[in-house]
Amino acid sequence: MKKQIYLTILLLSAIGLGLLGCSEEDIFETTEAPEVNSIISQFSPEAFSKVVSSDYKVDWNISVLLEHSEELGLDYYEFEISLSEKQVPITNKLYDTKQSLLAIKREGGKYDFYVAKYFMDRWKSEGKSVKDVSLSKMESFSGLLNVFDNNNQMVYAKKMDNGKLLDAPLSLNSDFSNGNIENRMVENCEVTATYHYIDSYLLSYENEWVYQYSELVNISYETECNLEYIPDLYLGGGGGSGTYYSQNGGGPYAGCGDSVRGCLYKIELEQDYRSQMSTAEIGIFDNMSTWNQALYLANAKQALNYVAANYRESNYNGKGDAIRHALFHALNTITIGESLSKQLGDAHENRPPNYSYEFKEVQMDLHNNRIGREWSNYSERGYPDILTSINAAFNSGELVYLSNLEGGAARGRATNSSQLIPTNL
Repeated sequence: MKKQIYLTILLLSAIGLGLLGCSEEDIFETTEAPEVNSIISQFSPEAFSKVVSSDYKVDWNISVLLEHSEELGLDYYEFEISLSEKQVPITNKLYDTKQSLLAIKREGGKYDFYVAKYFMDRWKSEGKSVKDVSLSKMESFSGLLNVFDNNNQMVYAKKMDNGKLLDAPLSLNSDFSNGNIENRMVENCEVTATYHYIDSYLLSYENEWVYQYSELVNISYETECNLEYIPDLYLGGGGGSGTYYSQNGGGPYAGCGDSVRGCLYKIELEQDYRSQMSTAEIGIFDNMSTWNQALYLANAKQALNYVAANYRESNYNGKGDAIRHALFHALNTITIGESLSKQLGDAHENRPPNYSYEFKEVQMDLHNNRIGREWSNYSERGYPDILTSINAAFNSGELVYLSNLEGGAARGRATNSSQLIPTNL
């Protein structure tokens, strides 16, 4: 690495002397190459192998400028870090990431080294590149900044939204020394769900297996406690990748972690479901964390899928609609909390009616939402999983549906004679 840099400098010097008539000192003065050479000589790549990777490179840009941070009271150089293709990590779907080396200038020409990790919130940064972000260029940055020393201890962290600071930055002191700030962080626990499906296929006349539907057969949960400001620990995503079994003997296919059809992350599902939200519900949703937004959408999809596979004929004001609302709010209670689940559910029903008897739908939905939240504590009720608990509520008549729907069908709009009926009748 040093030989490459020196060779580049010599070539630049020769070109400058021959074509521009400048002295070697002039070139070094404008590019600050001696400063960079001093930084290179003091830096040990092995010291940060646990922080970055066992195989990384620092872009020793000889034209880099000395920057000053008013916030930290430091003078520093910043150099981008790149990983080999084999070392590039699987990143969280919520963030685009970048790492860089900070060389903090001290007295006597000495430097201290730290690694800055930028996690740019991709849902708030459309059209922007994390490559353009640096410690001095965060005017429109949304996401998190973590700074680590060579012991892989976090010494500084902050959250930002479009260039504005969220909460107070976490730092022991302004010179990035004397300790680790992780012990000052609040533990943040999330319940993650893994959805287990069985796919149904039909053998066609052409002797080909044709997909029919997916049946949700179980949902298992795991509590993970992480420290805030450390998105590295969320890699892999909540909800798991999903466990799928195919009835035609084929292998598993991509589940919640799939970047195109994933059930956890905010893909086209948000647009589909957002069109069904009330104004009040959108107001709450837009102020939720990206994590909770993703869980809320995932829960909506799972409830819809279950009803589509098992209660397709009664999915509007019928028994299927009842169990969908209950399952949705049970999942929400477990993953984003009972209070937020209730706020969203109440807000969803707060909209102008489309017809005279829609108030009966609202009564039905609010009742089933409440039962779903109450029956979310499946283990305390002696059930192995949430789906079994909600089906028990369904079979015991805790849920309700509307009778005498338009046209006499199992699904449809409410009528003047529609009444709330227990689902066990």
